[in-house]
Amino acid sequence: MQKRILIPILTASLTTLMATSAQAIVLNFDWQGDGGYSANGKFSFDETTAPAIFSEFGLGPTKVLDSLTVSFFDPSDTLLGTYDNVVGGISIDPFLNFSFDTTTQELFGFLDIGEGTGALDPSRFFLYGPVGELLFLLNGQLQLIDTNSGAITVTVQPESVPEPISLIGLGLIGLAGFATKRKSCQ
Repeated sequence: MQKRILIPILTASLTTLMATSAQAIVLNFDWQGDGGYSANGKFSFDETTAPAIFSEFGLGPTKVLDSLTVSFFDPSDTLLGTYDNVVGGISIDPFLNFSFDTTTQELFGFLDIGEGTGALDPSRFFLYGPVGELLFLLNGQLQLIDTNSGAITVTVQPESVPEPISLIGLGLIGLAGFATKRKSCQ
């Protein structure tokens, strides 16, 4: 009798926990330079707690972003480099400058993403400038590689990845259902 009461309570608790778990949204972005160079990447944040507009700056814990990665390519689509600017809600880029409007799903303001160690290395790249005005692809020696009119496209990543707590909850609900079914068959 206690098992029959415990299983529905456990199921209801797990369902509530799953409903209140983080709702991460992943967005992709693409930049195309006038000279054929390009950048693409992705960023994520919890869409249930994010404000309509947010900005992230510099090193350390971020306010909203959970992750931010960018890759750069030459005109023949050869990868020049991939950089993780934000990992697990921590910015590792001292020069990070990133602003996003969740309502319009557009980047805005001044953008600085890519390799941000400050090392004067020509094999490192970053995207820099005011969105909608003029974006520069520069290397670590501050040499201009490519530019465009400031256009950068943001799209929602098509596939959804369940949060780990959701997967655990679904597994436990399945086990609870199996245990109930097995008990009723005995």
